[in-house]
Amino acid sequence: MGAAFSQWASNAFATSQYGVTSWSASRATGEPDVVDCGDNGMAWAPSTTSEVATLTVQFGTPVVPSEINVVQSYNPGTITSIEVVDVNGDSTVVYSGVPKVGADCPAASAFPVTGVTTAVDEVNITIDETVLDLGWSEVDAVQLVGIAK
Repeated sequence: MGAAFSQWASNAFATSQYGVTSWSASRATGEPDVVDCGDNGMAWAPSTTSEVATLTVQFGTPVVPSEINVVQSYNPGTITSIEVVDVNGDSTVVYSGVPKVGADCPAASAFPVTGVTTAVDEVNITIDETVLDLGWSEVDAVQLVGIAK
């Protein structure tokens, strides 16, 4: 096995996005760049403040995952599902939960991944803004950690 490897998303698209440039899915690629908690066009936001939306991020190097880190820069705590997609196109849900108000903002949340033995290069993150009624939930960056194959 190889050494642990971490990488930030290099490509992204979403079921919904607020803007073409600002607040677009592509804003969730690369390292975090939103410093303060708040509404910021440097992060991805869905098109409305009361929907369920999925952000799909892709990575340049497939890895057998051990952890997914999601940086939310506005109204964290709305992630309800994280799914990894392996190099064969098969998907596995690695996290499922209910929205809850986040204590910190910006928030870097670590989601451990177990039981996935095939290299993945894509992650789907679903947020649900309908439960907490906080307004926009924004994602600044997504990091995939694992063993490169």
